[in-house]
Amino acid sequence: MKKQEVNVYSVLGNANQELARELRDTNYYIVGGVVSNILADSETSYDLAHRLVQPRPNLELSNYRTDGTIRDLDILILSPLSSSHLKYLEKVVLESVEGLLIPSVFALKEHEQKRNELKANLLDWVSRRTIDENGVLRYELFPLSQEVSRESYEPWHFQTKNSLRPVPILHPVAHLAAYRIRSISGLRAKDKQKVELMELNIKNNAPELFENLDETGLIEWFRFSESIKNMIESDTKFGSKDTLDEFIFKSKSKLLNFVESNPKMVTLSYNKFISKILNSIMRS
Repeated sequence: MKKQEVNVYSVLGNANQELARELRDTNYYIVGGVVSNILADSETSYDLAHRLVQPRPNLELSNYRTDGTIRDLDILILSPLSSSHLKYLEKVVLESVEGLLIPSVFALKEHEQKRNELKANLLDWVSRRTIDENGVLRYELFPLSQEVSRESYEPWHFQTKNSLRPVPILHPVAHLAAYRIRSISGLRAKDKQKVELMELNIKNNAPELFENLDETGLIEWFRFSESIKNMIESDTKFGSKDTLDEFIFKSKSKLLNFVESNPKMVTLSYNKFISKILNSIMRS
């Protein structure tokens, strides 16, 4: 099949239109590299009063990564949905962008008050966004847990010239913080340069966004980031102050950091067989 290269922002409007139709009153957000590219651009401006991120009109991002793979379109839904519903939405989005992007749709998970510790230790490599029966939102990465406010998920938007409606995204600082709290290894090696560039340009163009983090609820995201960082950097060994859960957390963190920092291992992750094992851990 002939490679069809397009500007991501030329097809994003179609996906956004279909998502709005399917989800109606449910909050959803475009996340990941499509948004990072906007926030990392020095010419992006911000309308704080209307919660708008304004990319320059000629901003481009190829639907192909530099390694030749098709770029993902990551979509977060602020509600728990069944796996079948998520797969259905991925199909809808895939058709709306005519296969030019690979949709990845993920939703909140239901909070388990008493999780199986063995299962959690085995499966928790990336953080979980959860909601409980009272509507309390959390970031969880066993054995860590952090309640986050609904205010921190108040949507922002950006507009592309080919979209009929504004595209919903997280608060720019929340988008930035999410890179630091999504993995048991902390900020991933492959994301470090991108995150630093986003932070630099957001601070240059809209320093106010980093103020009053208590009011926006974003301070809770940074607290969770600090919890991950502190556990990773702790010098204690199992048998002293560490619990078994903390020891396993740090061991997994070191292992994942090694894998993600090793170019050969990262290349292996794109192998069809290996990717089935590493996909949920090393997801772009």
